[in-house]
Amino acid sequence: MAERRASLWERFLNLVYPEPNGCLFCGAESPEDPDLWICPECESQLLRHGPSVCRVCGRTTFGEAVCRACVKHGLETKAKSIRILYQYQGLLRDTIHGVKFNGRRLGALALAHLLAREVEKMEPKPERILFVPSHVLRDFQRGYSVMGLTARELSRLTGIPAEPRALKRVRYGRPMYKVAHEKRFEHIRGAYAKGRVSVSGKNCLLIDDICTSGATLRTVLEALDDAEHVRVLIVSGPMDTGALEEKSDL
Repeated sequence: MAERRASLWERFLNLVYPEPNGCLFCGAESPEDPDLWICPECESQLLRHGPSVCRVCGRTTFGEAVCRACVKHGLETKAKSIRILYQYQGLLRDTIHGVKFNGRRLGALALAHLLAREVEKMEPKPERILFVPSHVLRDFQRGYSVMGLTARELSRLTGIPAEPRALKRVRYGRPMYKVAHEKRFEHIRGAYAKGRVSVSGKNCLLIDDICTSGATLRTVLEALDDAEHVRVLIVSGPMDTGALEEKSDL
């Protein structure tokens, strides 16, 4: 029954949102390569996340892999690996803003393709794809779940099943960008919980679009305490603390 519902949902999405042609970021088409999902110009604007930043929250660390704040909160030990792929700026920031705040659903497909390139390199491959969920009221306001769409597309690209029912947001609160940085851990504590489907003993990949303070990630990982092995892939993060106040509702 669940597979039938998923199939019907896929057909509905394909009807409302036809499969795009061309670059998922700018829309440019390539007659030479009709399957091209990112054009060379957009590719050149994506800046990889540098090595001299905290791999959890993106703060400058002056050489340390994890900053003191994340060590204090135990974030470096709650996942097997945590990777931030790109800098949160320019084209990628505009894409994330577009899918979150302007109804540009294709942005979720673009994020999925960026993640898929990294998943292809993983060994062993994850058994399940999980994502950081928004509250159902926020999904209703948008008309879709940003990370739910991203996870579904990532599953299609990699063949790894996505499990949308493993995590749930149980408390609706103020967007994180409206909360002072030093208060975010307390603000988000207890906002996530295990869902109806257990991932106990599973090798899981947890995905999200952006990590700033690390507060959301910490809370979600605490809810996934029964997973056997969790690797985290974050699409983007700030390169310095000045970027931490950028608009993000996670």
